[in-house]
Amino acid sequence: MTKKTINSGRKHISELKRLTDKEVYYLYQKLVKSSKSKDLRIRKAIVNTLITRSGYNYEKKEYNAAISKLTKAIKLDPNCADAYCNRGNAYYKKNDYAKAIIDHTKEIKLNPTDIDMAYIRRGVDYWIKGDLELALTDFTKALKIKPDNKMAQECLNKLTGSDSESV
Repeated sequence: MTKKTINSGRKHISELKRLTDKEVYYLYQKLVKSSKSKDLRIRKAIVNTLITRSGYNYEKKEYNAAISKLTKAIKLDPNCADAYCNRGNAYYKKNDYAKAIIDHTKEIKLNPTDIDMAYIRRGVDYWIKGDLELALTDFTKALKIKPDNKMAQECLNKLTGSDSESV
């Protein structure tokens, strides 16, 4: 890949979809070494490309590949809540609940718009890990944020053995 390719990438960010993983990683390496603000648009585009491609790996149950791509995305944009969410989900699928909890906790700090779902994700991590009190706390927080969240209510009911529809 040449400098011309990188420059054309800035002009045609949508063209990233056509690049191979190897070419995307090349751009990733260049951006990691660069801290120039003019690279912000291409940096964000590569983060989004990495997240999208990690989704394909996730769907094929290639969790290590998904985690690798998401880790690269986080390195380029440490404030990307979606990358932490998805990587936490991949860790969960690998039964690495401690890492899933760390990523879902970071997601909670970064994602105020979908925070009820982030609490549910972390609550499930805690539940499977056996930390029932922390799971209960997270499901309750999700319901306080969004009282009509049926998933949070179902998780809370299953955890507590309750059949009631509300807390």
